Formats: sequence, structure tokens, C-alpha cells
Amino acid sequence: SYYDAFITKMNPTGTALIYSTFLSGSTPLYYAPWDLGADDPTSIAVDSQGNAYIVGSTDNTDFPVTKDAFQPTNESLSGWTGYLTKLNPTGTALVYSTYLGGKDGESISAIAVDSAGDAYLTGNGTAESIAATKGAFQVNGTGAFVTKMNPSGTGLTYSTLVGGSKGS
Repeated sequence: SYYDAFITKMNPTGTALIYSTFLSGSTPLYYAPWDLGADDPTSIAVDSQGNAYIVGSTDNTDFPVTKDAFQPTNESLSGWTGYLTKLNPTGTALVYSTYLGGKDGESISAIAVDSAGDAYLTGNGTAESIAATKGAFQVNGTGAFVTKMNPSGTGLTYSTLVGGSKGS
């Protein structure tokens, strides 16, 4: 892979390594000599139990996803799609991991987690790349999105576009 995501956890004083692990695929959707696959992490959050939630974008078709993933495949026509991964407190197992996006390509830029384990994501996308849920604030256009993933990583509580217009 061209470059891989890695997650490192240090002790509270920063003097000892607790764990360090890679999070990556190795097969880009569209292979070209300059594209050897990439997994680009953009944000991390930690819940009160010590689970780490990582978001970013990948162009790999074999990024690690879990059995009951909300979206088990990279559906992007551009190659790039978002991902959300939850690691256990010791960094030894995926609690869940899923692609998140559609055909147009998108980027997930930030994450926050509440006390119930719901993950709140934001980034950029289009109506074709981020599916708005029923009753969403905005279902058409291009721009930012806000998505809430359930605690098990198997479904969206809500997802909506915010701002922008088709073609802007």
C-alpha cells in the first residue's frame, strides 16, 4: 500500500507505548502505477471505555471491515470512500469497521462519540455519495454532511447533507 493508517496509544504521561497497530487495505479500486492504495486517517475519538474510533478515506477495496458492517464494500466510482473503524481498548481487535459512502467519493473529516457509543461524523460529499436517511434535513446537493452511526456500527440513526447545492 502507498500509505497506511496507524493508531498508537501512549500512557497518560506519554512515556510508554500501550499499543500501535496498522489499519489498511492493499488493493486500490483503480490501480495505476502512481496509485498503490492509500488509507488516509483524518480524526480519532476515544470513548469512556477506551475504545478508539478512527475515520478517514480509503481507495482500497480490501480495507478491513467487520462481518455485520453497515457498508461492506467500497462503492465509489472515483475510488475514494470514507471509513469508520472502532478498535477495542487494547488495540487488538476491531469492534466494528465499515465503509461509508457511495459512488461519488467523499471524505470524513471529524468524529465525536457520545456516552452511549453513538458516533457523529462530518465531512464532504454529495447526495449521490452520502445517503440521507428518511426525514433528513437536506437530501439533495453537494457539501458537508452530518451522520450519526449507531453503537454497533450496523446502521445510521440519521444522515443529512448540510449546505451547498447541486453543482456548487
